[in-house]
Amino acid sequence: MLSEEVADMIASLVNTKYFPGDKIPNESELAKEFGVSRTTIREAIKLLCSKNVLQIHRGKGTFVCENPGLQKDPYGLKYIKDDDIYYQFFETALLTEPSFAALAAQKATQEQIEKLSARHQEFVADVDKYHNNDVPIEVLQKHDIFFHKGILTCCNNVIIARIKPFIELIIEDPTETFIKSISSSIKYHGLIIDAIKEKNAVDAHRYMKDHLNDLVKIAVSTGLLQVEPKYPLPNIDSKE
Repeated sequence: MLSEEVADMIASLVNTKYFPGDKIPNESELAKEFGVSRTTIREAIKLLCSKNVLQIHRGKGTFVCENPGLQKDPYGLKYIKDDDIYYQFFETALLTEPSFAALAAQKATQEQIEKLSARHQEFVADVDKYHNNDVPIEVLQKHDIFFHKGILTCCNNVIIARIKPFIELIIEDPTETFIKSISSSIKYHGLIIDAIKEKNAVDAHRYMKDHLNDLVKIAVSTGLLQVEPKYPLPNIDSKE
């Protein structure tokens, strides 16, 4: 059916161009872009809503779901009874996120970079509000989640984009560790975004690795981790 083909094309746009929570073009704009009727677009959007890719807000428009096409916990992480789950998370993050940041520096679009940068400025502003008791800690956690998921979006790789729920579940949980990591996150998020703007994959990789190593030390200090996972690869950031 034509509506299914159009749904696939819209889903491709969602995976490569838009961030979770972004508003997509309206029916008329999509109909013009794909050369089909508004009825076909409407059917395609309904199909994507049923698959948890899009959601319609009455009177506001159609938006990308937080985890397009996935349930909140597709890997069942909340059901894993493992005392080492956070150790294993950081071990995984150290292995993958620096490389994702490097890829983002090579492939991010200007629009994606601008969104990432604008949200970082909101993060910085909301930290001041948090210290004045004007916003709850959950607001800052959402900014942090947006950044790490945004790096995956900037990779413009649909397989990598599927990892987003994994990041969200980990970040939203250990509040004490997150509170102590805020200043580190502000510092390194800014450095990583600057490296991505400059398309400097080496610096993006190094700053993400440094950021994660800093988070590991904080997690040990709060008792979230008992020992530090080590960076699992040779120091490829060395300029020697």
